[in-house]
Amino acid sequence: MSRAEDSVGSLPPGLADPASRLAAALGRALGWRLVAVYAYGSAVPGGSAVRGGYRPGASDLNVLVVLDQVEAGDLRTVAAARASAGKAPVTLAVLGENDIPGLLASTPLTLLDIHDAHVLLAGRDLL
Repeated sequence: MSRAEDSVGSLPPGLADPASRLAAALGRALGWRLVAVYAYGSAVPGGSAVRGGYRPGASDLNVLVVLDQVEAGDLRTVAAARASAGKAPVTLAVLGENDIPGLLASTPLTLLDIHDAHVLLAGRDLL
């Protein structure tokens, strides 16, 4: 069993299945170009604890999608895959693998939050 499969179970009830479906849909749609899919924020154990943690009905599942590089049609492809999560509240961010250092430079606290508390849903852990 991969680390991603082990980690999905740590998400709150009602989010593990939609997160798994989303990661699988992204894998089918993007193939080898999909580098990693992360869940982060209040839905992840240890994430956003300062803000009170996950609150059903109020919090969403933050998902970072990392591609080999972001191309013109990728945002539409990722948005279409979002439908696989059903009605689960999911917020998506998309980066190219080479954009991660720029995230560190522009929003270091966001990257630190993701680094310190994330669940790898698919791919390899770059953080």
